[in-house]
Amino acid sequence: MTKLEFSTDLDLLREGLRSNASVESLEDNLASVMSYENPQCIGKLLMCLDDNYIYQEFMWSILHSVESFQIDVYVRELVKFLPMVRLKAPEWAVTLLLRILNSEEHDGLLLNQFEQWPAVGKDIYNNIITEIERRLPGKFDNQIAKIKISLFKN
Repeated sequence: MTKLEFSTDLDLLREGLRSNASVESLEDNLASVMSYENPQCIGKLLMCLDDNYIYQEFMWSILHSVESFQIDVYVRELVKFLPMVRLKAPEWAVTLLLRILNSEEHDGLLLNQFEQWPAVGKDIYNNIITEIERRLPGKFDNQIAKIKISLFKN
């Protein structure tokens, strides 16, 4: 499959989202995109998340699809795109980070990515973390403390 086919399938998915296509049609488009097994689609799919989309069950399909990549690849791409997702779909940004925090085996990957991240996006990550602290006081204290240290280490 070519890069052009990959782009075309992504465009079809985006158009389906814009036009409120049926969930079945959207699922077919998503399956086509995922068939390429291309990690470059992770960020593009994350940017399709929408807090107000009519078919929220399809938003969950997107989330489960991107989570199907190897965890280190997924976390790397998630950290790259999370600030943009936060601006476009704030609730989904919180959900994405919560799912990583819920898995103690994966939060080390998250810390490693945050340590390497430029200062530019760190305020947005801190904003998401603060939102999680507000919603779930005490639940992720250890992980959040490590993330804050990691974010502002340099």
